[in-house]
Amino acid sequence: MVRSRTVTKSAKAVMREIILRQEEEEQETDDGAKFVRIIFTDTCNVNRIRIVPAPRLAAEQSIKVTAALVALPPLFDAVFHGSATGEVALKPAKETRVILPYHRAHALVLGSLFHSSKNTISNSIDYSPFPLDPRDFLIRCIAALETEFGLTLKAGFETEVVFLNQHFPLPNSSLDSKTDTTAAQSVVHDVRTVFTQLDNTVYGETNALKSKQVLDTLDTIVATLQEIDIPVDHFHPESAPGQFEIVTSYTSILRAVDNLVKTRVVIKDIAHQVGNLHATFAPKVFPNHAGTASHVHLSLWDPKKGQNVFPATNFVDDDANLSLFENGVSLSLVAQHFIAGILHHLPALLAVTTPTVMSFQRIKPSYWSGAYQIWGIQNREAPVRVSNDASHFEIKSLDATANPYIALGAIILTGMDGIREKRLLPPPVQIDPAGLSEAERADRGIRRLPENIEAAQALLAQNKVIRDGLGVEGAALFENFLAVRGKEAEIVAKMAADEVARVMIERY
Repeated sequence: MVRSRTVTKSAKAVMREIILRQEEEEQETDDGAKFVRIIFTDTCNVNRIRIVPAPRLAAEQSIKVTAALVALPPLFDAVFHGSATGEVALKPAKETRVILPYHRAHALVLGSLFHSSKNTISNSIDYSPFPLDPRDFLIRCIAALETEFGLTLKAGFETEVVFLNQHFPLPNSSLDSKTDTTAAQSVVHDVRTVFTQLDNTVYGETNALKSKQVLDTLDTIVATLQEIDIPVDHFHPESAPGQFEIVTSYTSILRAVDNLVKTRVVIKDIAHQVGNLHATFAPKVFPNHAGTASHVHLSLWDPKKGQNVFPATNFVDDDANLSLFENGVSLSLVAQHFIAGILHHLPALLAVTTPTVMSFQRIKPSYWSGAYQIWGIQNREAPVRVSNDASHFEIKSLDATANPYIALGAIILTGMDGIREKRLLPPPVQIDPAGLSEAERADRGIRRLPENIEAAQALLAQNKVIRDGLGVEGAALFENFLAVRGKEAEIVAKMAADEVARVMIERY
C-alpha cells in the first residue's frame, strides 16, 4: 500500500527549502549588467517585461506593476477578470538571472508577483505571496508533493518551433503618384508583417539544414542556451515545414520550467536578430502539417536518497507490487498511481495544458498528438507515453499557449490524487486507436479526449482536484484562469480563422 509519508515540516518550510536549493546553484554576483529585463509569464503564457536600470533594482529589489497583469488575454490589451485598480510587486527570482550573450548590457531574470508592505520597525519591505502568481503556484504544488509524499519531480522539455520568413511591406495606399501625399504621410499605417513558409521539408530531413540562414540561427541559439547554463541534449528538423525541435536537459522541475521560459525568449530573439526569421510556438501553423507542441518528460524522485522511484527495482512499497508490463517495463506502484491520476483527470487537464482553440486543432488522431485517453509504452499516439526502461514518462498534451507553471502545477495535483486515491492504470495501448472501429475502442474502454476548448473548460470547472487542490489560493488562481481563458475562447469563436491564426503566430 502506498501511503502518505510522515513529514514533520510544514508546506511553507518545504517551499522555502525548494527556493533555497535553487538559489544555492546561482550565487549572486556583479554581472556588469546596466539594465535588467524582468519577465513575468502571465496567465495566458505571454511574457510581459519591465526593463529596470540595474542600480535601481539592486536598491529597491522589486518594482510596482498592475495586478491586472494576470487578467490580460493574448489577443489584445483588456482586463478580462477582476479590476484595473491595484498594484503588486514584481520581484525577480535572483537565481534565474543571466546575462544575455547577444546583448551583454542586459541581464534577464524571471519574476513573480507579491503583495508588499512597508515594515516600519525594520524599515524594509515585507513580501507575501500573490495567490494568482503562476510561478508561486508551481512552487506550492512542488512543496505539497514533497510534504505529503516525500517526493519531487525532475523534468525535461522538447521545445518545438517553426521558423517563418518575415517580410515588412510598404503600406498599401490608394493614393497614386500624382496625388498629394502630405496628408497620407502624417498617418501611421497599420502595416502587418507577412509570414511565408521557410521550406517544404519533412521529419528529420537533412535538406532542412541547407540554408546558412537556418544553420547560423540554430548554432547561435544552441550556443546561447549553453552559455546561460541551459544544456542542450540535441536538436533536429521536425515534421512541419521550417519546424525544429530543441531538447533541453533533465533537471529539477522548477529549474526545468524556468529554463523553458528562457529558452523560448532566446529562440525568438536570435531567430529575428541572426536569421531575420520569425520563430513561432503556435500549436498549428499549417493546417495540413503536424502541429507544434512542448512535450514534457517527467520522473518522480526521492530527494533524500537522490533516487528515481519510477523503476520498480528502485522503490519497494508495502505491497511490493512490481507490475511487469509488456516489453519488460516494470513500474513501481507509486509511479503507476501517479500516472493513473494524470490519465484519469486528463480530459479536464487539457483546459490547462492545451488551453486555446488552436491547441485542439493540433490534437488529431494519427498525428502523434495524443487524441485518446490512453497510455502506452513507447506509443507515440498516446498522450501519456512511458519509456522502455520505466525511468520516466512523457506528456504530449502540452503546448506553448499554456502557462508552463500552471500546467505543471496542475499535473502535479492530478498525480498526487492518483497516489492518494491509489488509482490503477488500465492496460497499456500499443497501437494507434484510430485504426480500431468504434465498437473495438468501446470494448477496450478507449475514449476520445475533448475535441474543443469549451468542452475541456467545462470539465475543468467541475474538477475539484485541480481547482481546489491547493485550497482557497489555488481556487482563486483557477477562477481567474477560467475567466480569462474562457472569455478568450468566446472571442476567438467569433473571429475569422485566418485572423486567429495570425494573432497566434504573432503572439506565440
